[in-house]
Amino acid sequence: MGRSGGRPRTSLMNSRGVPSWRCQRSADMLVYKPLVRRIAGRLRSRLSANVGIDELEQAGLIGLNEALTRFEEGRGSSFETYAARRIEGAMLDSLRATDTLPRHVRARLREVKVAVQRLEHRLGRAPRAKEVANELDWTLEEFHDCMADAGAGAVRSSDEELENL
Repeated sequence: MGRSGGRPRTSLMNSRGVPSWRCQRSADMLVYKPLVRRIAGRLRSRLSANVGIDELEQAGLIGLNEALTRFEEGRGSSFETYAARRIEGAMLDSLRATDTLPRHVRARLREVKVAVQRLEHRLGRAPRAKEVANELDWTLEEFHDCMADAGAGAVRSSDEELENL
């Protein structure tokens, strides 16, 4: 076994001295990149406009690489199913890591959003803060606290606050 450029040259290397597993990994990454894009697009459609598709795809590629490393055949699922879970999980982990709001605040904001949508449908107009608080069985103070926790800042008026949701 000779040395070329400091690397052992074995039958597991291609003619350029690149390990064959690395070439195979690169090929697999290219094959499954459309899966990463599909998952990123689906996830992106459920997120706010400030989340970029590129960031999701980068996190997804990390998840794909982990899936390629950790997948064990014969465990009951296809590689694509396993990879899809790892890819989406990596994307969600990335979003959580960059989210400035605690999970409980994010969950309360989802409740507010659903209540606002219900009221808009029922009333035919944007609801006022008191109406949203009543819909959620919250006090007006709890509603304002939730908005403040979410970074809505000082409330100029109840209607302005709801427009910023």
